[in-house]
Amino acid sequence: MSTELPQQPSGLISRDELLRLTAHRGGPHVSIFLPTERAGPRTRENPIRLKNLLTTAEESLIAGGMRPTEARDLLADARALEDDYDFWQKQSDGLCLHIAPGLSTQHRLPLPFPELAVVSDRFHVRPLLELFTDDASFFLLAISMGDIRFYRCSRYGEHEVSVAGMPRNLAAALWPDDIEKQAQFRSMRSGQSGEEAIFHSSEDAQQQTKEQLGRYFRQVDAALRPVLARGSAPMILASVDYLQPIYAEANTYRNLVSPGISGNPEPELVPPAELRAQAWQLVEPLIESARADAVGRVQALLGTGRASSQIDEIVREASRGRVDTLLVAREGVVWARVSDDGETIALHETPEPGDEDLIDRAVVQTFTQGGRLYVLNRDAMPTSDPAAAIYRY
Repeated sequence: MSTELPQQPSGLISRDELLRLTAHRGGPHVSIFLPTERAGPRTRENPIRLKNLLTTAEESLIAGGMRPTEARDLLADARALEDDYDFWQKQSDGLCLHIAPGLSTQHRLPLPFPELAVVSDRFHVRPLLELFTDDASFFLLAISMGDIRFYRCSRYGEHEVSVAGMPRNLAAALWPDDIEKQAQFRSMRSGQSGEEAIFHSSEDAQQQTKEQLGRYFRQVDAALRPVLARGSAPMILASVDYLQPIYAEANTYRNLVSPGISGNPEPELVPPAELRAQAWQLVEPLIESARADAVGRVQALLGTGRASSQIDEIVREASRGRVDTLLVAREGVVWARVSDDGETIALHETPEPGDEDLIDRAVVQTFTQGGRLYVLNRDAMPTSDPAAAIYRY
């Protein structure tokens, strides 16, 4: 009996979920990816695609030594989706299923995955990593005197992150145990927003408020510090103009983008998806620049021992933690059988029992060891190979 995890809404898979998938072991692992149509007559193709991919997976399981009845049982929950009308009415751009003994997950995500069925001793997650690569992800901090929200985003969606120790507003930061002062703060904001009140107060009151905001923002920065400790993605601040320089002074995250989004970002005024779309307009030029810089550095370092486009070599070096930056083509699979110690790699033109995608292996190892990842169209790669890496030393 499989353990069914809750279906995820169209949006993003969390980093913790992804790490759990990469770490899962025990028995054969089936990974299914397919594009899905949201509306119109072509939605009828969705269950047909899934049926065909599950048939491919079943054949691979049997070829790998599993009895036909066991293979059918393992895929039974996924097979049931083929005729589930309600399930197919709630799709995004792509669907992925991960199935192993005791575990079954499904995610509907805003990525049009290529059709792919992989059977291996671990889950195939490479198509998901585009949501986490350095050329796709960013942070969004929406902050006002009365509310604060923190998101990990891509151009496709946003995922709100709960941050331990984060004050929920200015009052909670300054007067956590003083109910009367919190009530006074809420009363003041009921007439006009705290941000507006600043501009109608005396110079002394403005200075006092600025000092209070500085204390508030330093608490926010301290709470975010462990979350952002290994982060390299840009962070966009959404707030009224007055708060932007005050937060920038308190901030210690090196990749805060200035200027940020101007305006009161409280959720009753601006939905999260709208904030994310505004933030993407600021992030996209930075991402394009970083991607071009990574391609240029690979081209400059090839032949020096500090970079390579040979996927078997990259996999070995990634397992040793040497890969600093990895560039991979958006599509294309390199099948191989990898020995238990990761040193012996036998490449195959077509998948054989026990094979895995070397690019997926390199991507997962780089991702879990803190390396930078970039996903490019094949014609934008620095060489004709589907992967290229820069080494740390």
